[in-house]
Amino acid sequence: MPRDALLAPGNSEAVAPPSAPRAARGELPLAVATLLGILGVSAAALVLAVPGLPGAFLTWPLAVSLWQLSVTPFCRATGIYLYHSPMLKATLRNSRVWEIHGGTTWDWIVLFRFRDRGAPSARRVMAWYLEGLLDIARRVEAGEVPPTVLVTGTSYFFSAGTARKLGFEIRRAGPRLRLNLLLNGLDLWLTYSFTRGRLALPDLLDVKQAVIRGGELVRRKNQLRRIREMLGGRPDAARRRSIHAPAGQPRG
Repeated sequence: MPRDALLAPGNSEAVAPPSAPRAARGELPLAVATLLGILGVSAAALVLAVPGLPGAFLTWPLAVSLWQLSVTPFCRATGIYLYHSPMLKATLRNSRVWEIHGGTTWDWIVLFRFRDRGAPSARRVMAWYLEGLLDIARRVEAGEVPPTVLVTGTSYFFSAGTARKLGFEIRRAGPRLRLNLLLNGLDLWLTYSFTRGRLALPDLLDVKQAVIRGGELVRRKNQLRRIREMLGGRPDAARRRSIHAPAGQPRG
């Protein structure tokens, strides 16, 4: 399915509503998240240590995948990751830069079932991306984020044309962002294939960086809201798996 087809008003594929209760967003109590992180990081270390060198160069994609999968609940519970929607999080956050990324494999496992692969999952992810951008715009309006902040992220999921329609400026991604994508290549391949409904390779070597100022995001909020509503569908909570978190856990 062409990437820009996700924005086509004539596309009738239904998508679950962008909002999801906290229990369905993969939040865990801090103690459980910490234990999971320790186990996962230990498993990742073994994946690298057992084959030794040069074998570790072949197993590092699996090690990175295990690490990312296991530390996500901990990073969320401690505020290292700030989730603006179930599938859009901010990692690096300061008064100058607000770096956003899509969800990790943990989020995909929590939010989707195997039968969701293909166009329905692609549309739902797009809806969650838009919801996340709207949440950032809300925070800018509330004074929590300065309007001059540069919201930035790599955009292998949409085309450059779609990003420009949303108000983003397209730039060549820097070395750090490129390295981050390559290190997470296995996860990106799996999730990208899931949204395509078949095995498919994202072009990680020609990835672009999409940037927009916080103030411009606020000015674009009505457009973002219209597109998000266009992608909305009937409530479909039964299609989400819930991982219950007690009251008082930090909101993503």
